[in-house]
Amino acid sequence: MPLQGMWSQDVTLIVGLVDTVSIPALLKIVASGCIPAEKTGTHSPS
Repeated sequence: MPLQGMWSQDVTLIVGLVDTVSIPALLKIVASGCIPAEKTGTHSPS
């Protein structure tokens, strides 16, 4: 849906940046199986 159409639909967009200091800890948690790898990304590059 184009962004202009979302305004009238009350769509909430939440954006943020990854704190690269926490990436090694996140990778260890994913490697241990506590968090599924599929849940760590919200989009893929196009």
